[in-house]
Amino acid sequence: MLGNKEKYSKNKPYKVVAFFASNFAGDEQARNINAAHKLSKEYGCRVIFFSTISDFYFDDVNDSGEKKIFECATVERFDAIIVMSESFKQDEDMVAMVKRAQEAGVPVLAVDKKMENCINLRYDYGDSFKDIVKHMVEEHGYKKIYFMGGAPGNSYSDERLRACREVLEANGSSLPDSRVYDGGFWEDPTEIAMDQMMQNPEGLPEAIVCANDSMALAVIAYLKKRGIRVPEDVAVSGFDGIVMERYSIPRLTTAIANHEGMLRKLFEIVAAGNVEASDEPIYIENQVQIGGSCGCHKLNPIDPGEELLKLKNQVYTAARFHEYMNQMVMNLGAESDQAKVVTEMPSYIGLLNYKRLWRCMNTDYCSYMKGSKDAISMNLGAKEGIFTEQLSVMQYDQDGTMALPMNMDKADLLIGLDEVLEQEDAVMIVPLHLRGEIVGYLGASFDVDQFAFSLYSSFVINYRYLFETQRNRVETRDVYMKDSLTGLLNRNGFYETVKKLMDRDSDKEMALIFMDMDLLKHINDTYGHAEGDSALRFLATIIIGQLQEGDIASRIGGDEFIVAFTADAVDERAEQIVDKVRKTLKRYNERGERPYLMQVSIGAYCNRIKGRTLDHFLKKADDLMYADKYLHRKDNGIL
Repeated sequence: MLGNKEKYSKNKPYKVVAFFASNFAGDEQARNINAAHKLSKEYGCRVIFFSTISDFYFDDVNDSGEKKIFECATVERFDAIIVMSESFKQDEDMVAMVKRAQEAGVPVLAVDKKMENCINLRYDYGDSFKDIVKHMVEEHGYKKIYFMGGAPGNSYSDERLRACREVLEANGSSLPDSRVYDGGFWEDPTEIAMDQMMQNPEGLPEAIVCANDSMALAVIAYLKKRGIRVPEDVAVSGFDGIVMERYSIPRLTTAIANHEGMLRKLFEIVAAGNVEASDEPIYIENQVQIGGSCGCHKLNPIDPGEELLKLKNQVYTAARFHEYMNQMVMNLGAESDQAKVVTEMPSYIGLLNYKRLWRCMNTDYCSYMKGSKDAISMNLGAKEGIFTEQLSVMQYDQDGTMALPMNMDKADLLIGLDEVLEQEDAVMIVPLHLRGEIVGYLGASFDVDQFAFSLYSSFVINYRYLFETQRNRVETRDVYMKDSLTGLLNRNGFYETVKKLMDRDSDKEMALIFMDMDLLKHINDTYGHAEGDSALRFLATIIIGQLQEGDIASRIGGDEFIVAFTADAVDERAEQIVDKVRKTLKRYNERGERPYLMQVSIGAYCNRIKGRTLDHFLKKADDLMYADKYLHRKDNGIL
């Protein structure tokens, strides 16, 4: 619809920006989300955050669902797209989203990983890393320096290795390969590399320059275990300013990524409107931090007592929340009543400190979970990564109240979005997927200073698991209750469902229409069982087309179908169904699409339920069907 392509900012005094970043619960991205939300208002913008739990590093079945975050946004409706591109370890889906935005004329700003035809911004790693090495060499006079790199061939590690060598050479020294080690950017491989370093015949270095802080902290821990003092015996430097560095003794000499400067520049560009793509990146200078690991002792670690108290409160809150999550999964995962699941879920999530929460589900998935006839033949995998045009939305407010489920155009993203943006709340969208198959997304509005990002991550994971459990129940029910070929109820499903119907509507009339496909054996023997299956599916499709809400349709045997329904008077509708089935098959046969005729014998029996058994209805309908079959055989010259 045309309205769905209008900008969210139409007739508003602000621009609306989509901000994509992975792993929202990680320290760095949570910090970016917080800062971006606050800065955006300064530049007359509102931001909708699209994020994930993973960063696609493993590229597994979970990541295949996480990657659909890029399909959540109707990019045409935004004034600009900001992508923290380096935070995503796989590019294909991100590139496709960027291309859609570019085709719609929406500018895209990419951070720290080059994207074609975008405005590319990068942190100036090279110069700031050189500044750290210069400090180690020129201020402290270290000459025997070892380098702890990330991994061979990694562009960031290689860039920092070159920077280190350039500074050493400029100061009359060198960094031979024998002093270069690969710590993989992580703690465990760094320990292995340190074991190798300790065997170096050149002996201990004066300083170890590390390509990131995680390795630097691992190096310090390794040296301390062996009684080697930092910085008195060996100086150490890091790079990138991770949160854990604040608690290090001594504090690291490192470079702090200038996140605020980067975000401020992003919004300056968006607000100015002069957003033209360029192959040349815009560099943001990082900030060098002189700590104590180099020998300067210019920074004190954060007060451990204060931090321990804060951490204890966080751990206590997290423990309580995980108890709620366990209860939610155990209590609701075994619940077959979907309505109860929907209404009770808010009682478990109050500690998240959300303002509003939206559950936006593909309508075909909702129909599937309800067992609707509209989703009888649904194949979730066939729609992988695709959202239905309409989404079924449940909205929860922070006081636990709920709005009734309602349908919404996918392009509208969230119900009441304009109101939320006016209130200047932060808004975040995360994908909701099961075994990698997208079924919808979750939206949340919140105060960035109060929202529990890590707890929300736990909630999303448990909520997905809850949905997995419920879908497994539906699939198990389907195996027991449904015919795999046609999607109709099987014999078990028919008997269980129709008996409930008869108990419920015992004072009404019931129609039971028994259909038996003629000549199925001839089709199987002459044209193969695949063709016979196709004929059965075709008849099932005709039957499904006659159903109304509450009707029961089943395939109870190889070629036997039954339709049952109740009402105060059922005769006329039963006749209409029989007539429609016969006429549809007649038109089909006249078109000659198959080398055989499709023919069905039908017996329809109607009577009041009270005082009569299901066996009575089945016997009467079966007798009428066989009478019809006798006439068909006679007409076909078989008798």
